[in-house]
Amino acid sequence: MCLADGLHVVDPDARSCDLLAAYPHELGARANDANADNAGNLVTGTLNLTPGPGSLWHFSADGGWTQLYAPFGNANGPVVLEAEGIETLVFGDTLARKMYGFPYDPAGPSVSAPALMLDHAGLGGAPDGATADAEGAVWTAVVRGGKLARVAAAGLDRVLDLPVINPSDVTFGGAGLDRLFVTLIAVDLGAGTGELAGALLALDVGVKGRPEARVRFGEGR
Repeated sequence: MCLADGLHVVDPDARSCDLLAAYPHELGARANDANADNAGNLVTGTLNLTPGPGSLWHFSADGGWTQLYAPFGNANGPVVLEAEGIETLVFGDTLARKMYGFPYDPAGPSVSAPALMLDHAGLGGAPDGATADAEGAVWTAVVRGGKLARVAAAGLDRVLDLPVINPSDVTFGGAGLDRLFVTLIAVDLGAGTGELAGALLALDVGVKGRPEARVRFGEGR
């Protein structure tokens, strides 16, 4: 978990919370959304609720912290895609209201110049959490817009309207990874909350998810 002072390993069964690695000074704040890449590294970025010099980061058990890209706004929804041996690191910048794809080398670790994948302003909101399905498309929560958007290789593929305005994150689950779960923000961001605020939705969107990668903390973990 990304907490105030660094990455922590949380074991709810043992009721333990252990600091794994403090944030580097250059990160400038605490980290926000995070995910694992296909090699077991963590990718994350700065939490910026107001405009500021944020950045994107890579953490590995062997190499520690490496800055991948700067400047960046509020980092959300990291997803790693792989097609024909080429990896793409997808990040949403909630402040800029855009989602980008970076050519990604996890061994470097490094990224190349990003390409715009989706401008969420056209959907009336901004990117929050994201996940990938088994077909290699990205599902992104459109916070303040009350929508989910699916972005395939050819661009925007589908938009689903939700009965709430602030979806915050998405992931596939269930025995067959055939349900898309959506978390909903409980607090009022300025346009009301609605009856489902703070709830968890489960949707059948006609495609299945993929097994999620796991972060490798170190030997035996």
